[in-house]
Amino acid sequence: MKAIRIHRRGGPEVLGLEEIERPVAGPGEVLIEVAVAGVNFADVGQRGGGYSNLAPLPLTLGYEVAGTIVAVGPNVPHLREGMRVASHFEQPPISPCPCEGESWWYPPVASFIDLCHETRR
Repeated sequence: MKAIRIHRRGGPEVLGLEEIERPVAGPGEVLIEVAVAGVNFADVGQRGGGYSNLAPLPLTLGYEVAGTIVAVGPNVPHLREGMRVASHFEQPPISPCPCEGESWWYPPVASFIDLCHETRR
């Protein structure tokens, strides 16, 4: 899978497109195939090194995502494959298909919303 990653802190020039291994959803986790990801203050701070809680490098940015659940690990009773969800992470996900614990937020995304079309405005 492809991911935008950083291996050092700095300006936009440190962003790179890479091929990475797809993660597996473990106990209490789901795997989200990300359709859209927001770029917010935390992403910019992580990239530049000015964020208060820096994650280790290398790092895939993307604190805010929306997409489709493609795998559900054990002990996740309220979510299922095929659900369209949005999420906000406490730390950046490990890839563009983040695994997420049950304690994090998964509001559903209505089926009439075209995630890619809505972001082109």
